Amino acid sequence: MDALNHILKVAPEIAVFAALALGQTQGRRKFGGFRLQGVTGSLIVAHIIGQLGSGASA
Repeated sequence: MDALNHILKVAPEIAVFAALALGQTQGRRKFGGFRLQGVTGSLIVAHIIGQLGSGASA
């Protein structure tokens, strides 16, 4: 986990592309009777990545 945090702090664009890629795949999944779609999935995944503390520091 420390290695992942270090990589994402050195190259924060990886976090952006990871959020987009994982969000698109999560958006295609069906939860109950609805789908999240790509934008919502990307926002949720980006939020999770940010909460893990692996986002870019300002």
